[in-house]
Amino acid sequence: MKKRGWFWKTVVIIVLLALALTVVSEIRDRKDDATASSSDRNKSTGRVEEKTDSRAADTPSDDGITPELKEFLEAYENCMDEYCEFMENYDASNLKMLEKYNDFMQKFIVFSDKAQKYDPEEMTDADSIYYLETMNRIEIKMLKTVQNMQ
Repeated sequence: MKKRGWFWKTVVIIVLLALALTVVSEIRDRKDDATASSSDRNKSTGRVEEKTDSRAADTPSDDGITPELKEFLEAYENCMDEYCEFMENYDASNLKMLEKYNDFMQKFIVFSDKAQKYDPEEMTDADSIYYLETMNRIEIKMLKTVQNMQ
């Protein structure tokens, strides 16, 4: 019975890691595509394009990271920290834990919806770096969680 519980914990963590890696990869690809297409357009027209930021309300802070994005990523990382701690102690036979697991799944849906509004092409370089660093920290924590569960 316990082995089956470990299996599902591992499956959930692997799926979450795969999703995180997919998002990181997509951001990198979009940034590369945007840079290449912008460069190609500028070469063909012979003019230099100025970058404009359509997010006047989301003015980057002193560190260059958009405050709203930073707040979102910090909240997501905190949630994932709680999730990792929870998964290390998960017992499928405990109904309260099953309810808490369901709560985490609901949180992940909300985070996923919020994440959709961030367009990688509109992120500043500092935003992209902070995003990748945060996702990397989360992935490392999740890998350690999987190791601790075995």
